[in-house]
Amino acid sequence: MPGKASDWDNADFLLDLVVGLYTGAQVNGGLTPPVKQSIEEYIKGRGYTTSFDAVR
Repeated sequence: MPGKASDWDNADFLLDLVVGLYTGAQVNGGLTPPVKQSIEEYIKGRGYTTSFDAVR
């Protein structure tokens, strides 16, 4: 029996992550701690369980 698929296997998650990273970095000139927190909130708000620490 296969295990539960992770967010990393989900193309929609990857798209949402890239949009969050690109937007956060472009608007703020980098990925500061508050921007990273906002990206994590955005990702979790979209229903994913991956933390920003897992992204690094």
